[in-house]
Amino acid sequence: MILQRLTLVAALISAGVPMITSANTLAADAMTGSGREATCRKVAGVITQVDTSSMSIAPTGKPTVSGRIDTRTHVTVDGQPGKVTDLQVTYTAKGSLCLDDVWTQITVDTH
Repeated sequence: MILQRLTLVAALISAGVPMITSANTLAADAMTGSGREATCRKVAGVITQVDTSSMSIAPTGKPTVSGRIDTRTHVTVDGQPGKVTDLQVTYTAKGSLCLDDVWTQITVDTH
């Protein structure tokens, strides 16, 4: 399992996929078996599109990032647990987009 995860990460890096992590984090994930953060990227910006199955965030000065929403997606609105239906275009958001293009965590500030 660890070898598979490290092989996957190496393939992603060689393909030019940006990885927001450090070698120490990868090693720690490999030893603990977590790996979730090593295979997710953090995105922050403004929600430009959202429905019950997908969402797009536009980071300032960077291309829009889109992903799917499914049962693994956890939403936090103003520090409280929320639902996908609480998300709206123009909200400031932070999200974790994992390898299979699924948002696993979305945090929004409505103020």
